[in-house]
Amino acid sequence: MSAEKVWPQHELGKKLNNWGRWGDDDEIGTLNFVTPQKRIEAAQLVRTGKAFDLGMAFDSEGPFKSGGFRKNPIHS
Repeated sequence: MSAEKVWPQHELGKKLNNWGRWGDDDEIGTLNFVTPQKRIEAAQLVRTGKAFDLGMAFDSEGPFKSGGFRKNPIHS
């Protein structure tokens, strides 16, 4: 009889798992880490005030190039 293989990433996953961390009724999960104090700390890192558009088209035209492994959404 062979022993079951233990994968290191499985043990790490158990250690870092946040399921139930904030109670059974929690709906935002790890966003609980974004506290008012963390927002203040993040705001203090701003140097230029420059804004970046992080939007991405998720229609039939993008974001994936044709011929690749992933396909763009097709609305039917």
